[in-house]
Amino acid sequence: MNEEDIRKYFSTIISLFDKSTNYEKANEIFRGLTRITNFFSSQEELLEFKSHLILTKSHGKNSKIIPKSNEWADIQTPPSLVKKVLNLITLTGIQPGLIIEPTFGDGNFILQISEYFPNAGAVYGIEIQKERIWNFGINSLLQRYTEEPIPELDIFVHRDNIFSHDFKELISSLEHTPILIVGNPPWITNAELSSLNSSNLPNKSNKMKLVGLEALTGKSNFDIAESIIQKIIDNFSSCEGKVALLCKNTVIRNITKSLLTSDKKISNLQQYQIDATKEFGKSCNASLFIFDLNASNEAHYCKVYDLDAPEILIRKFGWIDNKFVSDFEKYKKVNVFDGKSKHVWRQGVKHDCSKVLELSFNKDHQLTNKLGEILDFEQKLLYPLLKGSNLRTFEIIETKRRIIIPHKKLNEDTAYIESKYPKIWDYLNSKIEYFTKRKSSIYKNKAPFSIFGIGEYAFRPFKIAIGAMYKEPIFALISPINNQPVMLDDTCYYLGFETYDEALFGCTALNSRISKNLLKAIAFQDSKRPYTKEVLMRVILSKILKELTFDEIINVWKIHNFSKINNYSEDDFVNIKGKF
Repeated sequence: MNEEDIRKYFSTIISLFDKSTNYEKANEIFRGLTRITNFFSSQEELLEFKSHLILTKSHGKNSKIIPKSNEWADIQTPPSLVKKVLNLITLTGIQPGLIIEPTFGDGNFILQISEYFPNAGAVYGIEIQKERIWNFGINSLLQRYTEEPIPELDIFVHRDNIFSHDFKELISSLEHTPILIVGNPPWITNAELSSLNSSNLPNKSNKMKLVGLEALTGKSNFDIAESIIQKIIDNFSSCEGKVALLCKNTVIRNITKSLLTSDKKISNLQQYQIDATKEFGKSCNASLFIFDLNASNEAHYCKVYDLDAPEILIRKFGWIDNKFVSDFEKYKKVNVFDGKSKHVWRQGVKHDCSKVLELSFNKDHQLTNKLGEILDFEQKLLYPLLKGSNLRTFEIIETKRRIIIPHKKLNEDTAYIESKYPKIWDYLNSKIEYFTKRKSSIYKNKAPFSIFGIGEYAFRPFKIAIGAMYKEPIFALISPINNQPVMLDDTCYYLGFETYDEALFGCTALNSRISKNLLKAIAFQDSKRPYTKEVLMRVILSKILKELTFDEIINVWKIHNFSKINNYSEDDFVNIKGKF
């Protein structure tokens, strides 16, 4: 099929929709060509679609219509990936009487459905973006021209918001009809949609039951796909069938995690990993998520495979002994060290004003900010600063970074700075615009220049810290620099200690094989932030120290080239154990 043939074909189609054709007649014509029922809901839609047909005729079959606002910021599924997904689903043996696609986009799944499930009877598609629906219509016409017989499946298209769409009538008509819900919901978060001024948002709620600071910051952000899948579960968990949707791995984890307290009847959860960069040009970890509807959810776990090798089980993750873990087999070997730490892990300083508050020394030993300005003011409120990227060695004794800490306690008034440190006060006020631009609601109604992640714990002299963003856990031992406690940024978590020896042996234990094996069994390496406070608080340092021998302590020191090995004896190790 060449472009000239396509143009001739579309000329014929366009002629069918002449000026005298009303949209009801056009629907009859369209159904005869594509099996899509009630494609047009008004004369206006018919005229708009006709203009897109003319565009396709002029520019060729690959001239896709991109939504002007693209409120979903969606990505369309490559046909080659659609084939892999549908082929895998057929291997499960399901024979659906109805296929539902909740956000069908350009229709790449629907267009191939009949090849894999010719006896399904009907397809029920939902899509809010009219431009995507026009693309689907044009793709359907192209398929009719290039391939063979008309699909036997009746296709029903609904232009609607998935979050407000009412499935009650559809569900009441199903009786014992097995269903397949398949597709690729948008890979975007509620915060990202809000930034696009989108109206396509689920009802706002604190879905993760967060409190305090966590409810006001990033932890309350979630993927729209998760809300879509949750709506599907809420509506269809009592129906017979399967769900098979492409989504981020974090979505699959959150759905799996919710099983323990859910009364929804889903089971047999499976995750088939894909290469999102190759398939979508998107740098994230994603998979095909499959589960059964109307089944016991007593097994609260998910099996992980690779879509290109679906017969090989990689691991199982989920709930075991009321603990949520990333790898069942690894966890069974270290579960005795999992519990609740008596040492409280803290997140580093959050300020969202790095251009003003984060400083460094240049080659001439002058203090500068990120705006390139050379600064000269009181040093009293300046503290050494380390970021997550600095925490990749066992012991850290220096940093050129500094940070202004305007107050030492949460919600403390900052007015004192004006009289005690007038130069810093003038500097901060000269940059007030950077503080007023901070978007997070945590700063609302707070004192000027307020920060978070600050308290007495931040000023303890010795710390053990970890950069939360790295897959390989490395814990760093941090001592005061220039007799000042070191601050960490909010990509770090840390423990504070009063003595060097406690921090040293605690840090050594956390870098031991036992600790790392436990972390790799409970943390999810494909998370943006694998090592959260929730994960770290499960590590019981006292049990790990009790299990370790002094030779193992020495071995950790050797691995990390610790220079003070000869300063400590086994007796020192025994004495320290008692303090944990």
